[in-house]
Amino acid sequence: MRKILIVALLAIVAGLSSAQTADQATAAIDNKVLATIEDSLANRFVALRKAAGEKRLVRIKDRSDLRQRICTAASGQSTSKSWGTSSGIREVYYETDNPEGLDSRFQEMAESRPPPKQAVTDLTPTQERFAVAVWPSKAQGKYWVGVGTYWSAWAEWFDLHLTDDASYSKGWDKIVASECKQVK
Repeated sequence: MRKILIVALLAIVAGLSSAQTADQATAAIDNKVLATIEDSLANRFVALRKAAGEKRLVRIKDRSDLRQRICTAASGQSTSKSWGTSSGIREVYYETDNPEGLDSRFQEMAESRPPPKQAVTDLTPTQERFAVAVWPSKAQGKYWVGVGTYWSAWAEWFDLHLTDDASYSKGWDKIVASECKQVK
């Protein structure tokens, strides 16, 4: 019985120390530096859209679910390099040593135009907003960048709460790394 208690206690201590390590890793991130890079990329996104003659999109300043997926990619866990639907909601993720430089995937997202409406009765929302997230990579001097385009807040809320997509609204939680679930 004594051996079982000792083994259980050691397992608990090991679990707590790994949780603290994950918390310390995310706490060591300089959020001001990341915010500066994100602001620079957002300004570039706006400029690229304007130069391409595309509709202006409103920036979502803090899209925590995008940041969590970028953190997951940076942690080395498997994640898709892009996600999207035919209706225009898309996200692209990439790793770079120059996060403020112009990447072809970033440029393509900025200059993309939403798909045309199929018919007058087509109620599919169009792109209204965008978000940018940056997270340090495990590789020294590299960063993961994510950029996404989204529907209006109302259309997204409606889709996630009042349609059959509601059952999938928390689906992203399953692919977020445990150390990234608290990232805001």
